Amino acid sequence: MKKLLFVFNPVAGKAQIVNRIYSIIEFYTKEGYLVTALPTGTSYELREILKFEINTSIF
Repeated sequence: MKKLLFVFNPVAGKAQIVNRIYSIIEFYTKEGYLVTALPTGTSYELREILKFEINTSIF
């Protein structure tokens, strides 16, 4: 099974992603992905998540 780390900012823009999260996860799950969704609030947080992912490769 392929893995997908889906990082999103739920308050960015008009916050429309919040209403679509389930559909997005469902789509990728049906395509054979194991989806991990991580909401983030700041670009600093995103950098830390990606740095951790690159160093540990847990996803």
